Amino acid sequence: MRQSEQSGNPPSARWAIGRDESSPDYEVLYSDNRGVSRVYGMSFSEGLWQLWRNVPGFSQRFEGRVSPDRKTITSHWEKSLDGATWEHDFDVTYTRL
Repeated sequence: MRQSEQSGNPPSARWAIGRDESSPDYEVLYSDNRGVSRVYGMSFSEGLWQLWRNVPGFSQRFEGRVSPDRKTITSHWEKSLDGATWEHDFDVTYTRL
């Protein structure tokens, strides 16, 4: 998946998404134009899309819900510096064109 940078939004990034047939979950390799690279776990089931990354110093989690008409995904990211206390980071809405 390619993510294009637009003014005031997240940076340009590439996401490689895949899974092993022995697991229902996916792995996501992320890299962006800032030089950031991360590995996330990912699941998608019954209209709920989740990503997570648990590492010392900066953990993240994402949750997105697909609308009943399947045209919108309303989602948010959370972050944690200690792996225990989570705070809202930002919201994202994906809309099918």
